[in-house]
Amino acid sequence: MRLLPLSAAALALLVLGCGGERTRERDRDQAGTEPTALGQRELGPRYGVSVSLPEGWYGRLSRGAIVAATFPVPPEGSVGLREMAFPQVEGDDVRALLFEAAPENRSPPTDLGEFPTLVGSLRLDVGDFGASDGNSDDSLQTGHGFARKTFQVSGRLFVLFAETGSLPPASAALAGLNQLLGSLAVEPGDFYPGTVESARFSERPGWDVGASGPDEVDADGEFTTSWAATIPYADEWNALPPFRTLERLPREGIVVWLGLSRTNRFPPPKPARKPAFRLEDFERVDLWEGQVRDLPEYRLWGTVEEDTHLDLRIYFGRSDPTRAMFAEAQAMLDGLELPDWGPWELER
Repeated sequence: MRLLPLSAAALALLVLGCGGERTRERDRDQAGTEPTALGQRELGPRYGVSVSLPEGWYGRLSRGAIVAATFPVPPEGSVGLREMAFPQVEGDDVRALLFEAAPENRSPPTDLGEFPTLVGSLRLDVGDFGASDGNSDDSLQTGHGFARKTFQVSGRLFVLFAETGSLPPASAALAGLNQLLGSLAVEPGDFYPGTVESARFSERPGWDVGASGPDEVDADGEFTTSWAATIPYADEWNALPPFRTLERLPREGIVVWLGLSRTNRFPPPKPARKPAFRLEDFERVDLWEGQVRDLPEYRLWGTVEEDTHLDLRIYFGRSDPTRAMFAEAQAMLDGLELPDWGPWELER
């Protein structure tokens, strides 16, 4: 099973976020030169995808994602739709988010049955909208309409999210949305070539080190893991937490786990981090989901290389690690080598 770090999963609330403190005017100011203003009708082709914006719509097309709305959209960040929850949808507003999903070569394979082949033009009907975005109970209080649709076209997989300022959607709003969706054109082919490497822990006496190995570049991002343990590592590459290893961990044992990921749906988390990572910067968590015995979990989250999510965790075999154990874990951190994944956006 291909898992993203838990902190990334928590960011799912941004997909159709309903909150926001900034005003519409401030968003317009910060958007600066709009990625696509009223006089520029076409988005793409890029990454084999293109779409036409109806009159009064704004949008941008980036790697594996399209964001379009009846109000100015934020400027493109280095990865993800960094400000896609702002500004709020109001009145007759409409926002559409289209994400390309991973192909079937993941582990386990993507269930293609969840992505029916698109027949005819892409569109949404009134009955496709509900009162909840599926992420937050707060969405029920907005009175907005929320729709989600999965499909495949030209052998490529997509997930569509739409939000309207009213439920049911206003006729004009729905007509504009379907004009946008109906213009979607997708070319067949692989527009995301190459692989990225996993991080590496240096070999040290008494340690078992390993990594998931390279991950193929995909529209929706990459995910690799690396680990180091003072006992034989017993878990799958994507297991978090590594239960089997932790269940066997003796009192003097140590496990270090690292996940690196990028995604087209979520912004990289703050703060920016740079190696070498120091144990004093980790947060100690004494109670955590799926906890093994009374072992604490030490966490460090953040972003490296501008757009890569770092999820670094350390487990000790006792609740009161000794100075020698801290020193041994720090030595392992000091030998960590992070890969260069290159820029998120490809020139395509």
